[in-house]
Amino acid sequence: MTDDIFDHEADVLVVGSGGAAFAAAVTAAAEGASVIMFERNDAVGGTTALSGGTAWIPDNPSLRAQGQVDDRDDALRYMCRMSHPQWYCDGHPTFGLPEDSYGLIEAFYDNGSRAVEYLTSVGGLDVVADDAVPDPSRPVDLGYGVTLPEMPDYGAELPEDKVPNGRHCTPGPGAPAIIEQLELAARKHGVEVLLEHRAVRLLQNAERAAVGLELRYRHLTVLARARQAVVFASGGFAHDSELVRRYLPGRVFGSCSTAGARGDFVRIGVEAGALLGNMGNAWWKQVPVEIALQVTLTAGRVDPVG
Repeated sequence: MTDDIFDHEADVLVVGSGGAAFAAAVTAAAEGASVIMFERNDAVGGTTALSGGTAWIPDNPSLRAQGQVDDRDDALRYMCRMSHPQWYCDGHPTFGLPEDSYGLIEAFYDNGSRAVEYLTSVGGLDVVADDAVPDPSRPVDLGYGVTLPEMPDYGAELPEDKVPNGRHCTPGPGAPAIIEQLELAARKHGVEVLLEHRAVRLLQNAERAAVGLELRYRHLTVLARARQAVVFASGGFAHDSELVRRYLPGRVFGSCSTAGARGDFVRIGVEAGALLGNMGNAWWKQVPVEIALQVTLTAGRVDPVG
């Protein structure tokens, strides 16, 4: 505890504890910053811990090690069509996308592989890509008790997808799950992780720069100071009925996201002046309505609710 009004202080504060949050925390800590992570739930992992445990990375190191070429222009064309089919136009300089949307996709291609390489170099990841040439007779050992066939891209049948297999990175044989690897690396680099801490407000100075967080820990108000940065990686809003009705089309009966996905950053970000986008999109799946009406957390549930 600090000597002033703040209960916690660090160079970098990270909100959330899924894959994105741990990647940010490990990177900051490995570069010499002190880091505190705040997780709303009573366990780390977020929706990453409920997912299939892969990271989709174009032109990843494992692909290159197999001699596969994931051409930048081809990959951008495929990602633009999959991400924004309503704008997609082959032959256009940005494939029909607005400059900011195209820039995000460019940044993902240019930096995704670098992020994997960096996290591997600091002990945060041990991942390999599924084989570029699928062999349905041979399952892939993910190293933590689950086997899956080689995983093709979504829309692998599209002519724009020149590398339909090999972009899904999974833990190598015998390696822990991705979220477990990142958590171990965070502990190794001195990251402090505090559970049951829900961020409710971003603290800003007179110049509107982020300087800390107001949080709730059980029945207490907690203040945390950030000397350098505040990073939000707190997930979506699928378990907040008000935000679901406001932003998502159709009827949503449940979600495979963590129960803590209640859109905390939506409200915090709007209050802080952030411009939100892509709010109407989701990773959609079908589930039996009878189950989702009784249990909104649908991840992994295939048995009737008794």
